[in-house]
Parts: sequence; C-alpha cells; structure tokens
Amino acid sequence: MITSTYPFDYGEYLEYSTPAKLSRKRILLSEVLKSYGYSTAFFHDNPYLSPFFGYKRGFDKVVDFGDKSKDLSKVKWTVFSILRNRKTRRIIWRTKKLVSFLRWYFQETPLNTDAETILREAARWVRQTRKPFFLWVHLMDAHIPYCPKHDLLDKFGINKFNALRVIYKRFRRKTLSDAEFEIFKLLYDVQIYQIDRALSKYLPKILDGNIEDNYVIITADHGENLEDKEKAGGHSDRLTDNLLHIPLIIYGGGLEPRRIEAKASLIDLAPTILDLLGFKKPKGFKGESLLKLDKPRKVIAQGIFKGVRYQRVL
Repeated sequence: MITSTYPFDYGEYLEYSTPAKLSRKRILLSEVLKSYGYSTAFFHDNPYLSPFFGYKRGFDKVVDFGDKSKDLSKVKWTVFSILRNRKTRRIIWRTKKLVSFLRWYFQETPLNTDAETILREAARWVRQTRKPFFLWVHLMDAHIPYCPKHDLLDKFGINKFNALRVIYKRFRRKTLSDAEFEIFKLLYDVQIYQIDRALSKYLPKILDGNIEDNYVIITADHGENLEDKEKAGGHSDRLTDNLLHIPLIIYGGGLEPRRIEAKASLIDLAPTILDLLGFKKPKGFKGESLLKLDKPRKVIAQGIFKGVRYQRVL
C-alpha cells in the first residue's frame, strides 16, 4: 500500500513472531512526497505499523495511539521476543484480552483507539500544518474484535452482554451458533457505521470544506470472513476472495466518475497517487497507476501465517 512492493520482496516480512524492520530498499510514498515539499503525517493504532518496524520514514509527524512511547515500544518488543514459549504467550495474551473486554463492557474503553479520536487528532494536525500535505490515517474500528461504542449497541438493538459473550467466544476461536453469528455480523456493520459517523464529522474539517483541491482515498488492507461461522472474522490463514476483495474509492480533485474494470492491487495505490499529482513513480515501485490501466492483467496476493507463506495469482 505505501511502498508499491510485494510483502516477500526483501525477505523481512513483518510478523509478530519474527520482528524485523522495513528494508531500506523499500521506498515509502511519504519519502517521495516529502521530497516534493509535502507535509506528511501518519495517525494509526495498528501494532504492525509501529515506528519500531520503520514506518515512520518520510513522515514529519507519526502518532501511534497504541504505543506513543519509543522506550515502551523497545521494551514491549524485547519482552515479546524473549517469550518464545507459545503457551506462555497464549496465557498472557488471553488474560490481557479478557481484561480489555471487561473494560470495554463496564467503562466503554475501546480495545483499539476509535476512529473519532484518531480523526480528531488528524484534523488538528491539518489545521496547524502548511499545504500541500499528505495524510495517512489507518483506522481499526472494523477489525476484530468488534467492540463499538455503547450508544451504537442501543441504536442497533444489540444487548451488551450478548455482544460481550459473542466477541469473547469468537476470540477463543469457538464456533458460533446461528443466532450468535448474526450478532457477530451485525457488530461488524455497527463498526462500519462508527467509522462512517466519524468520517462525516471530521473529513469536512480535514478538507476545510474544499474537496476540489484535495483527493480522498478510502481503502482497506484486507477484508473479513463473514460467511463462515466457524472462522468468523478471521483473515490470516487463507487468501480467500473475502479477504482479497476490498473497497478502493478515489474522490475529489475534479475527477470524473468512472470504474476501473481491470484487476488492481494495493501495490497500485502509491503509483496512482503520484500520477494524480503529476509526479513520476520511483524505479522501485512495482505497481501501475490505475488511471492508465486499460487492459486485463493478473495480480499477485501474498501473506504469511505462523511462518507459512501463502501466494495466490488472480
């Protein structure tokens, strides 16, 4: 998405069990745009995108809501690399998650920083920075486990205790009943609504009411399995269509409405952004601008789970 390269290209695939830093051979879109005079910022709450891995390169400002302290990040990853015993890791992980679920249930404490909080901080940065700017915001609301704000549970008629029971049961990888599966899918819809509500509130502030002088791109790094109740919400061990087919919407800047029919990949995103702005893509970018795709082609999907690599040609 941000380097226009494939996950396995440089042998440093970033997985929790084998912490590694992003290869210097990968050029980040932020580095390219900064070289053209853009102010750059990245706001997120995804541990895989921690500055520890090297995603801060090219950004004037990085706000990692999950781990704002650099020293804490070092401690966390050092401890995690020491705890090689899977059973020990599993016990610590489950205990930590159970406490997090209970805090959400009794205090509405989100497991991941919610979209409204992240977008509010992003909008504040935009007001204080000079233009032009490149802003990357990665939201986790629609990622499992689905723990929405309590007022939305009421709005969608979901009992809070039933939500907790379903969320924790799925976290333990237990098969859901038909009724529980329906609650699970509805919780996902609620999370999407939560993102939509936050975007409706803060996107106009980020754009300062002027969409014609800005581009807004909405996409995802993966989909969710919402058709199999035995693996509901999973997205790690198989490259299925449910996980690979994601939205990609580009709006603003005077673009005329159109749909790209050719198969596209997230490696095409960075070249497309540079093309929209009139800049050439770096030599190391492997994707193509979606604005210039005019014939069918094949794309590659790659992933890794518990050390096993998966690849699929589409």
